[in-house]
Order: sequence, then C-alpha cells, then structure tokens
Amino acid sequence: MTLNVKIEKDGSKSTARILSEFSRAMFGTGIVRHLKMNKRYFSRNVSALQKKQAKLRKMEKVAKLEQDIKDGKVLINSQGRVIKR
Repeated sequence: MTLNVKIEKDGSKSTARILSEFSRAMFGTGIVRHLKMNKRYFSRNVSALQKKQAKLRKMEKVAKLEQDIKDGKVLINSQGRVIKR
C-alpha cells in the first residue's frame, strides 16, 4: 500500500500551518489508521497460564462478594447493582 501525501510550502505559509496540513492529509488518507492496525499496537495473544490466572482471580472476587453479601457488608438493589454499607 503506497500513498503519497504532498504538501507544498508557499511563501506566506508558516511551519505550523504546513504541519497541520500534513497531519490532516495523513489522517484523511487513512495512513495513520492503517499503521495503528499494525500488530505492533495490538497486544499479544493471552497465554493459557494468563487465562487460568484471570479466571482464578475472578472466582476469588466472586466468592468474596458472595461472602460479603452473606455477612451483610454489601447489599444488592433491585437492579442487581452492589451497594456497599
């Protein structure tokens, strides 16, 4: 994918104006979006160990919430939202 963005400097244009025109042209052509879609900007695949640890953390959090509900430290309203005392 080759796209060229050409901005010319006239005698009356300031450097800031040229940079803003260049930035607008870059965003307009979609080059920036394409580069951000590159794998460099995405996280790697989650390993099996990380998935397992995340599930365990979530299970602990749910168990703690259930225990707090039983102890009366936390209430749940009619919409299912948690209200702390």
